[in-house]
Amino acid sequence: MVKIVRPRIYIAHSLYLREEVAENVIPKMKLYFDVENPFEHRLALFKGQTEEEIRANREWVRPSWVVKHDLRQIEKCDGMIVLNKGSASYGSVIEASYCFFELGIPVVFVVAEKYQHHPWLNFFGIHVAKDIEEGIMAMRTFFDMSEDFREENLYAKIDKETKKDESKGT
Repeated sequence: MVKIVRPRIYIAHSLYLREEVAENVIPKMKLYFDVENPFEHRLALFKGQTEEEIRANREWVRPSWVVKHDLRQIEKCDGMIVLNKGSASYGSVIEASYCFFELGIPVVFVVAEKYQHHPWLNFFGIHVAKDIEEGIMAMRTFFDMSEDFREENLYAKIDKETKKDESKGT
């Protein structure tokens, strides 16, 4: 059976948005994309804790582990949506920079209205959205128009991945 290739999108967000993203954003994104969420495996660990309690317990924060883990997830992706409600997350901004400078993959920023026209966001992002629905639509539009994700190229990509799997013996 041939697996349809869907864009894999990384959702960058701050620690304080972790539960909202898991409950409300990821289900919407999964309608169209495969999703990488950096907090997915840490959600149970943080359950019921405030941001201050999590930050006070530094056992989970080993910078080399956190950064290397997140970079490996980002490198598997075709794009990134940065969800910054309220103040910006330093980690999300650095992750978006990595996408732009190192990987050359598209980034959509979802920010408060007062940041909609920020020159840096508009320069580095393919779109600056007011809410996650608009951000998802922008990413969908990008991949519908993107050469790699046009229907005629999907089959070539599927064939390439199938051959790679077959060479591994899977």
